[in-house]
Amino acid sequence: MRYSTVSPVSASLVLALAIHFCVTPHPLRAQAPDSPASDRDKLLTLHRADVAQYSLFRDPGKKEKLSLKSESVYRWTNPTRSGGQVGDVFIWTYEGRAEAIASIFSHPENGRRVLCHELHSLSPVSIVSERVSPNLWQPKGGITTRLLKPSPEPADTPVKRLIQLRNMARDFKARSVDERGEQWELRLLPQPLYRYEATTGDIFDGAVFAFVTSAGTDPEIALKIEATRAVSKPSEWRFAAARFSDLNLYLRYQDQEVWQMVRNHDNEFDRNRDETFRFYRDRVVDEVVGATEEPKKAAGN
Repeated sequence: MRYSTVSPVSASLVLALAIHFCVTPHPLRAQAPDSPASDRDKLLTLHRADVAQYSLFRDPGKKEKLSLKSESVYRWTNPTRSGGQVGDVFIWTYEGRAEAIASIFSHPENGRRVLCHELHSLSPVSIVSERVSPNLWQPKGGITTRLLKPSPEPADTPVKRLIQLRNMARDFKARSVDERGEQWELRLLPQPLYRYEATTGDIFDGAVFAFVTSAGTDPEIALKIEATRAVSKPSEWRFAAARFSDLNLYLRYQDQEVWQMVRNHDNEFDRNRDETFRFYRDRVVDEVVGATEEPKKAAGN
């Protein structure tokens, strides 16, 4: 979740962050200890109002509307960026499946607050987006899931499948690389952002995980793993990855590279070719919280 040109800094800058992970249905939280709860709640209200402006559909006729989970599934901070970024992650679903994900975040600027939106499709079809704003997300395609191999056959109970999901997620390793070639390992959050059991269709279980930066707690990659059924063959696990960064991203599974997002003319700063990913600095509003401490500088920067 970065859009400035400043490189990530050492994880030692954020050892003071108090990170408390909550089990579903409560959102995961990553809140700086000096952030007043009332201020954080004001920002959550602001971010929730922004994400509610979107109406998403799976079909051009707008009969298959996605359902927005009203609560943030993950709350994050990055004190090293833009005077202190604070964000919330939201999920849209259709018949139980995760179909779209957004990070709505904000930061102080000249006594006011800048609101930024990052959105990514998790759907195999082209999502239709409606919003009364000049900034409109308009995907031109869906995402493709890939067979996850090697992987076990999906277990026969939700509890056993959750164990499988966590084990498979831990077998992924992620990193980001800047334009100078400097690399940072990304950290997998221990709990999925969202776990679901689909009510219809070929997908019957799944979860969305996140890899976060060491310079804060903001997500850089969203990882979706799903169990699918077929009539003529055993059930299987499939995966897809979604970018939430302006750096180059790489994902490995059991020591084999399975996905990458390299910045080029097809993967620009604020969008990819089919706009399944979209970022924009949406608008500037009056500040809703108290004074924000200036970010600490990395040694040597």
